[in-house]
Amino acid sequence: MIVDYIKKNNLGEVYLNKTFYDLTTLKIGGKISLYYLPNSIENFYKFFSFASPIKPIFIIGSGSNVLANDDDYDGIVVSFKDLPIKFTAVGNVATIYAGCKLTEFVFKIARNNLGGLEDICGIPGTIGGMVAMNAGSFGMTISDCLISADCLDRQGNIKTYSNAELLFGYRSSLVRMKDLIVISAKIKLVPKEQSLIKNLVSENMKKRLKNQPLNSMNAGCAFKNNINHSAWSLIDGVNLRGYAIDDAAVSEKHCNFLIN
Repeated sequence: MIVDYIKKNNLGEVYLNKTFYDLTTLKIGGKISLYYLPNSIENFYKFFSFASPIKPIFIIGSGSNVLANDDDYDGIVVSFKDLPIKFTAVGNVATIYAGCKLTEFVFKIARNNLGGLEDICGIPGTIGGMVAMNAGSFGMTISDCLISADCLDRQGNIKTYSNAELLFGYRSSLVRMKDLIVISAKIKLVPKEQSLIKNLVSENMKKRLKNQPLNSMNAGCAFKNNINHSAWSLIDGVNLRGYAIDDAAVSEKHCNFLIN
């Protein structure tokens, strides 16, 4: 019924043979009953109104922060990666739409000598996940530059939330508390030379490659840092560096990464 509705109304692509193994960086997870890629935000709204009362809906970005069950998932997984418009910019303010990877955005907007996101550029997530978890690195978080975000609640209501209304905290936000769906985010940019942006991103990526197991199957840092101790140091302190059970292991390079 849902598949027929999507196809009849030309709402996007739909697949019945995808797994979370296919869609996550950990390469773990069971079969998905229906995988849907909307071809516009408007068509996603139509789909959501029709399908949400029938089946649970899970929004996935780049799959870089997901540990999925091996059991089959009897719901709908939605990805915004096929949306034709990734972002728009007016002056120093950009609107980034769901499904756009932040790293992709940073390199494209740098052509216009606009930056300010270099420290969080290497995080392998889409804007929705970045806002939801207030993603951050090298002392910066997405909330430092976010003006507002348009979100859809599970009842189908759309609202623009200001930075303050999103209640950002350490790896937390109202998006996670209320299970909202991020549709777009308005970001304040900083005028900066393209060469300087690329150099800063390059330096940060070198640091990541040196200290993080980026070439392994992982989902990023697994645990939050304690106010007094970093998570990796606590794990290392109890001699779990490299510890493995079957194919699940603590990374030798960075103890806060669990790798497949």
